[in-house]
Formats: sequence, C-alpha cells, structure tokens
Amino acid sequence: MKTTVTCMCRDHEHAVSTKLRLVGAGYAPLQMRIVEAATPDRLAFIALRTRDGWRAAILGAVFAGIGGIAAGAVLGLQSGVLEAAVVGGGVAIVCGSLIGTFVGLVTAHLMNNEIERMLQAGTVLVSVTSDAAHGSHLMGLMVGNGGAKML
Repeated sequence: MKTTVTCMCRDHEHAVSTKLRLVGAGYAPLQMRIVEAATPDRLAFIALRTRDGWRAAILGAVFAGIGGIAAGAVLGLQSGVLEAAVVGGGVAIVCGSLIGTFVGLVTAHLMNNEIERMLQAGTVLVSVTSDAAHGSHLMGLMVGNGGAKML
C-alpha cells in the first residue's frame, strides 16, 4: 500500500536540501515532488493530497450507525428492539454520512486554503510517495532536516 508524506520547508533551498537528504537515504527522485507558489498544477496537487470527503463520510456513517443502532435498541425495548435498531441505525447512517461528508469537504477546503497561503508566503511543499511501511521513516527524515509535518 502506498502512502504520501508531505512537509513544508522554509524556502526552495531548504526543499532541495531535504530532497537531497532523502535521495541519500535511498529514496528515488521520481518518488518526490517539490511544489512552490509558481508550480502550475499546485492547486490540483494539493486538492488530491487533502481529499477526505469519502473517508469522513464512511467514518461518519460507521460511528453514527453504531450509535443509532444502540439508541434504537434502547428506545425500542417497549415496541420491538430489532425494528427500532434497524430504523435507528438506518437513519443514523444516512445522517452520519451527510455530516461526515460535509465535515470532510470543509476540512479539505480549509487545508487547501492554508497550504496555498503558505506557498504564497514563500514556503515550499515537499511530497514523497512510498510504501506505507516507510512513512514514519520518511517523516523522521523530513522533520530531522527542519521540515514541518503537513499532511
């Protein structure tokens, strides 16, 4: 499974230094991407890295569904636990999905705006795609070189 690790560097030279350190640690340059304010596809790249709408919808549905089933079962002790749990769970799953999607989209939008503001201020984003097993090692190298953890 692949993962992308991203950090913010104070300027272009720092981003290049971080990239060189990662190459020295065995990561291929083709796995890396430096994104600056002048990078033409920066907005699409940032949006791709911050999309959480589906994950938020799924989490919202799961947690709300569990709560709805439990609440329906407790409230339905008099009329029918199974029916109340199914109806309560169904309503909660739909509501949880909608709320989760909304939260995911709003959060992603806020993150996109913040990253774009940081790029306009001169910081540079360094992104590395690797297998999930190396994610923490990558972040350690990036932060150890003075990068700020981002995504």
